[in-house]
Amino acid sequence: MSSEQQGLRTTTASREGKGAPQTLPVPRPLSPRSGAAQKVVSGLRLRTTFSMTGGRSVWGGGLCVLGEDLACVGGRGSVRTVDMTGRVTRTVRVCGSESWCGSIGRGDDGEVFVGRYGDRNISRVSADGAVSTFSSSTFSPDGLTQLSSGRLLVCGGYEGLYTVTGWGVQGVELGVNVECAVDVSVNSKGDVAVADRDGGKVYILDGQYKHVGTYSPKKLGPFRPESLTSDGENFVICDADSRTIHTIDRRGVCLSVYHTTDDCQEKPYRVDMLPSNCVWVLFAGGQVCVYNQISSDSAMDRYINSTVAEMSSEQQAQRTTTASRDGKGAYKTFPVPRPLSPRSGAAQKVLSGLRLRTTFSMAGDRYVWGRRVVCNGGRPGVCRRTG
Repeated sequence: MSSEQQGLRTTTASREGKGAPQTLPVPRPLSPRSGAAQKVVSGLRLRTTFSMTGGRSVWGGGLCVLGEDLACVGGRGSVRTVDMTGRVTRTVRVCGSESWCGSIGRGDDGEVFVGRYGDRNISRVSADGAVSTFSSSTFSPDGLTQLSSGRLLVCGGYEGLYTVTGWGVQGVELGVNVECAVDVSVNSKGDVAVADRDGGKVYILDGQYKHVGTYSPKKLGPFRPESLTSDGENFVICDADSRTIHTIDRRGVCLSVYHTTDDCQEKPYRVDMLPSNCVWVLFAGGQVCVYNQISSDSAMDRYINSTVAEMSSEQQAQRTTTASRDGKGAYKTFPVPRPLSPRSGAAQKVLSGLRLRTTFSMAGDRYVWGRRVVCNGGRPGVCRRTG
């Protein structure tokens, strides 16, 4: 993390659902250049979970979300389409059982592309279940995604990154040293994220594959990104070693970290989603968890929007002025209130407002009851005079 990022506001990714909130201090994303509020993801909430029959030995391959409540899960020689209840709606035999359907990517008109890890081929499965060979290569496809041009962007593990069409394979020159590229995703703005499993990093590239940012968290210990996807603007990563799901923005700044240990004791190794849709995570052992993404579109975002809208052009040009909370260091931010970072590892309590519960008057006036009120732990005798 750069010194500028470390100086940014520390936010929290709070978890709702089972158990206590699990929070990590993460930097605040930079203010958007256009003046519009950036989509801020504050965490995940478990929606449902189910297990694939046969476990990882059968269904240890790719994952691809097809719609609101449908996903395609790869295994030995075949792919299944399942809904959120775990009910299998279709099974398609893609290849022999000696090959794994290790990576799956969405195509056009309901088709999917399946990377076959054993025989190093990529198959196309049409919406009606017809299977054809899309391309053959000299590497095993670990992760793939379709570009707007129709070409496939494919990770070849230790072989690097490639663009693949029906008539050829071409290597991609990257401005960074990727040790083992295991998955790739593209957001709506054309930014490319590459998961380097052995290097413990996620590289953000622009549309010309020039290096824009790097994400490599240090506080969690070893970072092993196995898979990633995009929600349209940000990127969602599953880390197998720490059993966490990370959400980062297009500059590589962390927005939230979610711990999956209460949902599944196995390691997460595949994640996928459609923009503005649920996050599907495939765990070792064949369990699937589906999460709702929690976006911070509350009073803070409305305040930021209204503040920017009311600024003059001169104020908008100066809205990233340097400020400092304690006189040491600096950060660039909107002139909006910011919660202090938690001093311990516990989750920070973030308030979005107050709601009147009840009201009463004390006998006498301020000269009798105008000093201090101390709560009595919620027990009878709600308050007492202390001075």
